[in-house]
Amino acid sequence: MAATISQKLGALSYVLFFSAGAWCWLLFFALLYLGGFYTRTLLALYCAYIWFGPGSTPPRTGSATPFLRGLWVWRKCAEYCPMTLVKTAELDPEKTYVFGFHPHGIISMSAFISFATEALNVSKKFPGIRFYMLTLVQNFYIPFIRDFVLAHGMCDCARATCLHLLTRGKGNAIVLCVGGAREALLAQPNHFEIVLGRRLGFVRIAVQTGSALVPVLSFGENNMYLVAKPEDGTFTARLQRNLLKLLGLGFPIFRGTGMVLSSIGMLPYQGPIHVVVGAPIDVPKFDGDINSEEGKRAVSEAHAKYVAALRGIWDAHKGHYALERKGTLKIVDLPPAAALRH
Repeated sequence: MAATISQKLGALSYVLFFSAGAWCWLLFFALLYLGGFYTRTLLALYCAYIWFGPGSTPPRTGSATPFLRGLWVWRKCAEYCPMTLVKTAELDPEKTYVFGFHPHGIISMSAFISFATEALNVSKKFPGIRFYMLTLVQNFYIPFIRDFVLAHGMCDCARATCLHLLTRGKGNAIVLCVGGAREALLAQPNHFEIVLGRRLGFVRIAVQTGSALVPVLSFGENNMYLVAKPEDGTFTARLQRNLLKLLGLGFPIFRGTGMVLSSIGMLPYQGPIHVVVGAPIDVPKFDGDINSEEGKRAVSEAHAKYVAALRGIWDAHKGHYALERKGTLKIVDLPPAAALRH
């Protein structure tokens, strides 16, 4: 079904938000150059606040604004795909939760729409749960972006922030795209490669706080864009590999569709996305040294249960939501980026 103009604008709004670092810097310098004395003074005070003042330490709690979380553009963005949030179990508001979201995809659209907005009515589906979508700490030092993500209840993904959110009150849930940018390089349509083998940080947080682990699998996130395969001999694939070796960060080079039918642009390709929220996995709280042998064993056991639960979601729903899948779910254990430099 062809998307309406409003649905395309909704999807474009998220794409612009995802790439907003560049846009916000452009706006910042434009205001700095074109603005008058008062504008420049306000910008200087604002930057001093977020770079050197009290704002230089990212807030450990987002101040979610219901108006922004409920904006019509986010609902239109969800309709564009279309996108659905599939609930498989109840969540007890007397507990705290660590959500692991997979796969990261190129722009993590379904993660943001599902948990940082009310486009899919997440608060009604899980009453009593306060969701905090986590993002890179660098976003809190970019003018204007900082205030936008905070207004959506987002926080930085630093360990201290995670511990604070999960120990300050019942019903709090943090949401992390566990695979990160490394996983984005593997985002091939109808493929499910999850970077999880070496990702233990979110499990340690759950073990230290006694928070339940909740696996989330997004069927369709990887179908939004076309990206060069890492093993290809194309120029874009070589460029991606070299950037990863040089910087230790993944920069997928991708393409989508445009506002006009069949054109190339920034919009994701249309296709249904089903975000399946698995049942919570109870994790006993470990009060000792998390780096001790006993602590490592507790983390390893919780991680194994999490991986098994994620595979369980795949087995239960692949026949409904992954009809055009190529292969099965793969848990990838990529080496550290530093190892690729040698």
